[in-house]
Amino acid sequence: MGIKRALIKLFFVFSILMLLPVICHAQDIDGPITIVVPSDPGSAPDVLARVLTAPMSEKLGVPVIVENRPGAGGNIGALAVAKAKPDGRTLFMATVNMSIVPWMKKTPQFDPANDFTPIGQIASVPMVVIVNPKLGPKTMAELVALAKSKPDGLNYSSPGIGSLNHLATVLFERAAGIKMTHIPYKSGAASTTAVLGQEVQLFFAGMPPAIPHIKSGALLGLAITASERSPLVPNVPTLAEAGYPNLESDAWYALLGPKGVPDKLVARLNAVLCESLELQSVKDQFANLGASVSPSDPKAMAKLLQEDSKRYKALIEELGLVN
Repeated sequence: MGIKRALIKLFFVFSILMLLPVICHAQDIDGPITIVVPSDPGSAPDVLARVLTAPMSEKLGVPVIVENRPGAGGNIGALAVAKAKPDGRTLFMATVNMSIVPWMKKTPQFDPANDFTPIGQIASVPMVVIVNPKLGPKTMAELVALAKSKPDGLNYSSPGIGSLNHLATVLFERAAGIKMTHIPYKSGAASTTAVLGQEVQLFFAGMPPAIPHIKSGALLGLAITASERSPLVPNVPTLAEAGYPNLESDAWYALLGPKGVPDKLVARLNAVLCESLELQSVKDQFANLGASVSPSDPKAMAKLLQEDSKRYKALIEELGLVN
């Protein structure tokens, strides 16, 4: 009987130990998780967030839903998350714009590097320098040579003053020693159409709207702003390969929480995010948007926020874009 009782006790203890991870994980998040997206349904951040809801929900054991809160360049959604309870149940689908938009105001409404808790990076989407084939240049070197022969004679489009596309072009101008004229449009699609119609000569375009035109031959892709070539346009070199290193300006996407989310919850959310990003189904859906999964740990995401905020804040101030 003594041996039997000992075995029963051992089995009981073993069962409890097996259940502890489940119990601990269940206590991590005590209700549904909302991912606040600072743009409209159907936008790139919205689609990427919705791709992640199912795998994250399955792994966390709680519903994960998307809430669209567009407006004010992403500030409305960002502020809503910044003011939320830091319990891991409210997350923000952040984009590179949050490293730019705050600094265009004399009194920023938030500090992207200090008012949020980084969970991890999700994806990155490089830009591609596009020109109309009728312009003439077929390489970045030829484009720069043309720009130098016509100071201020080349026009470039962007989705607006202070947009990533605008700032990336300014950084390129400085690196290349050229000066062009900025023509802002209302959207990336309108900026691409302007190159097609030869209203402007070039555009640092987001990959998704540009790729179909590059593949059809309607536009030429001269370089991409990533550190490596894209499998979507493998013949297009990087800016570094074209002779302009240190000009990576990817449009990144990341999950952030309000300031003060406990380390335990951050670690749990990051682990689930990274596991979800490793799923082939997720990678394939991201690729359809021209995005590459780029999971990172919270420290790496915090570093990216700090570096981009510092870089773009200085450039915005130097260009006199603060209002």
